[in-house]
Amino acid sequence: MIIMCVLVVLATLIGHSESALTKCNTATEWGSVGSVVLTADEACDTKCSRPKLVSATAYATTADDGATWGCGACSTPENCVYCDDADDCNIQPTFECRTSKDDNTAKSLCPDKAHETAADGAIPETECKRTLWNGDEFGSTANGWGCGGCAENAEDCADCTSSMCNNVEGGDTTTRECRQYTKAAEAGSVFTENTEAKDTCYENTQGCRMPSPGNTAATWDACGDCSDSNAADCRACDTENCNDQATVKYCKTGEYDAPTLVSKFCTPAESKCQRPFNTYGTLATTINYECGDCEDGADTDTCKVCEGSDCNTPLGDVDTHKCFQYAFENNKWVAKAQEQCQAGDAAQKCNMPAKDAETPAADDVSKKGCGPCVAEAAKCTTTDAEKNVETTHKCHTWDWNDADGKKTWEFTKDAVDCYTADTATKCSLPKDRSKKDGFVGNGCTACGTDDANCMTTEKEENSGRRVIFSLLALALPIFYALL
Repeated sequence: MIIMCVLVVLATLIGHSESALTKCNTATEWGSVGSVVLTADEACDTKCSRPKLVSATAYATTADDGATWGCGACSTPENCVYCDDADDCNIQPTFECRTSKDDNTAKSLCPDKAHETAADGAIPETECKRTLWNGDEFGSTANGWGCGGCAENAEDCADCTSSMCNNVEGGDTTTRECRQYTKAAEAGSVFTENTEAKDTCYENTQGCRMPSPGNTAATWDACGDCSDSNAADCRACDTENCNDQATVKYCKTGEYDAPTLVSKFCTPAESKCQRPFNTYGTLATTINYECGDCEDGADTDTCKVCEGSDCNTPLGDVDTHKCFQYAFENNKWVAKAQEQCQAGDAAQKCNMPAKDAETPAADDVSKKGCGPCVAEAAKCTTTDAEKNVETTHKCHTWDWNDADGKKTWEFTKDAVDCYTADTATKCSLPKDRSKKDGFVGNGCTACGTDDANCMTTEKEENSGRRVIFSLLALALPIFYALL
């Protein structure tokens, strides 16, 4: 019973489908568009046909093109348009498109298009095209306005899918924003984002683009694409405001001894920057400033690597430690005051004349005491930072501790060797341990004249407990005398 019901329903649906089309329009003359006179109601149960519109004003003809207007197939199917979706569906085409960028009243009826399968007939046009708006005017590409869609990869073209849809004003086209980049007029200036403004981009330019900081252009248009997707001075992206320099790796570039370095974008495969190793102001000559990694992905004695954009900045003269200077006086080397040294990337070392360096020689002291001895130096000794003199005495050293909110001076439990050019072998300590200012030494020298929070002591007597004990020893006899 159920099967019989299903069959009845299917038969009813099929019968309804087959009887949906019962009549078609007919015409006996149709050479030009304006001369067509349609007569409805020709009985038909297959499909309706009409001649293909071959131009804005003319149809395919019966005699020459094998076309017909009525019921059933044409003798030359590719010269007809077929339909079967409703009675009298084979009406005259009405799809129009604007044909001029300068005259928005100029329009054309659109000819039909060829079907991929000729036996299936031609198909009506469904698209209009136009050139792109650049903010001032539409593009001037030849044949850029009219019927049909854009060709593949066409640059100055936009298409749409309704009659007269390309009848638009420039101000009605879509815009987007891109990050704006500017730089000062002075030599050496770099491009940075102007966070107070954006560049307005129109449909004639796709995407946003950004300059590398060191791009040599005087100005920058953020709208559009770059000539090379991995260019060192330009990068582009597809979405609004996507042109953010922070999203692309860039490094300083130039020869190891270049007076000026230029920041350029790196390729996606380059995630680090490198620079030459700096040894007390002397740069390695085999490594340049550029994108990329050092050999084996780590620092070497000629190359330094880092990970942030533009991180490979030259070190410059940055003070790193102190060393005693030397002068040859009265037939011997004499230690002088400490001066700042710039180790660069090298170990923080000092040097001093050897004990048997009794005559002045250029290699007795290297770089005025800064850094290690020259390799060939026979009368020179390398020491740790601030220790390039013979030890003179011992003192407790003091360091300011502000960790965990302590904010106090603290001393070493045991006295340590002191290195000083001062002949007065004294020690010192802060009077008020909670006060940072006024105590500038480390405990190995006497107080300076301006050290208001400093007390001078004898050797090894500058621990806090010894001074307290000494003060008590002095105060007790006075106390007893007053009793």
